[in-house]
Amino acid sequence: LEWYLNSASFGHLAYGAESAAQLYLGKTASKLNLPEAALLAAALEAPALNPLDAPQAALEHQQWVLDRLLERGSIGAEQREQAREYIYTPLALPAAPEQPARAFTSLVLEQLSNRLGRSRLERGGLRIVTTLDLELQVQVACTLQAQLIRLQGGSTSPLSTCQAARLLPTLPPALRPSNNVQASAIILDPTTGQVLAYVGDSTPGAESSMVSLHTPGTLLTPFLAVSGFASGFSPASLMWDIPGQEKTGPPEAVYRGPLRLRSALANDTLAPLEQVLRQIGPANVWRQAEALGLTTLSRAPEPSRLLEEGGESSLHQVAQAYGVFATQGTLYGASAPSGEAAITPIAVLLAEDLDGQRWF
Repeated sequence: LEWYLNSASFGHLAYGAESAAQLYLGKTASKLNLPEAALLAAALEAPALNPLDAPQAALEHQQWVLDRLLERGSIGAEQREQAREYIYTPLALPAAPEQPARAFTSLVLEQLSNRLGRSRLERGGLRIVTTLDLELQVQVACTLQAQLIRLQGGSTSPLSTCQAARLLPTLPPALRPSNNVQASAIILDPTTGQVLAYVGDSTPGAESSMVSLHTPGTLLTPFLAVSGFASGFSPASLMWDIPGQEKTGPPEAVYRGPLRLRSALANDTLAPLEQVLRQIGPANVWRQAEALGLTTLSRAPEPSRLLEEGGESSLHQVAQAYGVFATQGTLYGASAPSGEAAITPIAVLLAEDLDGQRWF
């Protein structure tokens, strides 16, 4: 009974009677009166109907608990009537602490849930060591905000805490400002597969913990080239930059005629690259890219159009795949406990309980 009362869920991530009493009532469990104890007993039976998430349902369930106690002879009728007059006043929750790495925190929780299970994670009592470089995280987030402001047409001078923003390149003169801008960012060590900084979907002045999937577009051209090299092409292969059926450029596009494959790759010249794609076959190209970590391309509705539109990839998946080029062909990371990708980026280095027992 002692173990149960100290470990059972009372809802709202409160485990144990003492934690529930402090969270819902602001007092220790040993100081509870009858209606308060009945309120926690109701939450113990139905954690989702706790006083914070469903106050009305919690009070109704409390009355049911009092009725059962009366039926069993544990309390008298007068005690029940007095308990019925109890008025519950929810406590003000403390303000959530500022999180400098919301998306990274979500990634850590996701990886821990996959390995330990959600219930074990919510029970707490763990010491977690992550791969986050906090100083780098602050610089990336600040630089991302500076770039978003610039894309809106505003001007920003880098703050003393945001020296990395000074490295942003000059925007193209023809770029038109837009009020609908959003960006995310990741820095991953390709030699270890560890995530050093991770910024979620951000708009000017705000950052979320989510990272949306995006159409990769011409980010895929290096993987197309690798497939071409594996199929007999070379960096010096002669291609033709001429209009084709795909209409790869705007009506006023300038075509260069004969072009080496290396030049087409370096300049994102799509017409020659799409010639390679057609000759090899889109399914073969994107299937080979799966070995580098891009696992969703071969199932795209229009695999032949992935350089212009279609398909979805996550930010960390693209970063991890690009890391293979930096390591001369080796993909570093952790074996995924489940899911499609065999290798995933590493966000957690160590998880152990307060007794020093390592969970992984």
